[in-house]
Amino acid sequence: MEEEEPERPRAEEEKLMPMLGALLVYKFQWVSEHQLAVALEKQRKTKQRLGEMLVEAGLITEAQLRKALEYQRSAVRR
Repeated sequence: MEEEEPERPRAEEEKLMPMLGALLVYKFQWVSEHQLAVALEKQRKTKQRLGEMLVEAGLITEAQLRKALEYQRSAVRR
C-alpha cells in the first residue's frame, strides 16, 4: 500500500520553514554535513526530493523522514 503525499505548505509558510537538510544535520544529527552536501549535489542533477534520496541511500529511515517533516511543518505554526 502506497503512502499518501503530505499536504504541501502554502508559499508563505515555505519561507518560514526550516530547511529539511539543516534539520537532519543540526537538529536531529542523523546525517553529516558531508552526506548532506553529496545528496544536495545529486538532487540538483536529478530533481528528486531530498528526503526520498536519503531514505533510498539508507542514510535515514522513512520514520525519521516523517518525524523531520512533521517537525518542519510544526515549526511554522510556532
